[in-house]
Amino acid sequence: MAICETHKHNLAHSQFLSLLNPGGLILWEQQVRIRHMITRKYLKITKEGKIQLEDDNADPLTVFRLHPVIRERDEIEYETYCRIEHVVTGRWISTTQGEDGCLC
Repeated sequence: MAICETHKHNLAHSQFLSLLNPGGLILWEQQVRIRHMITRKYLKITKEGKIQLEDDNADPLTVFRLHPVIRERDEIEYETYCRIEHVVTGRWISTTQGEDGCLC
């Protein structure tokens, strides 16, 4: 899955959890938060599997890992496709809705 950079509802960027490397390269499988650029809220998956936006960046339900579709390097490069795993629930974000209405 790729984050669509042209649709106004999908504009997002990731934020490191590590304070040792703010603004540096993001590595595959590093824990990140995904922030919606327009609302400035964080992507969150509830324990019930619903996707929401959250104001609180300390909420552990806002933590994700990015996994490569094709791994060429250890760092994530611009315009790279990835799969997004929710750390707390172990769910994966999908581009299609499941029977329960969840995208994960």
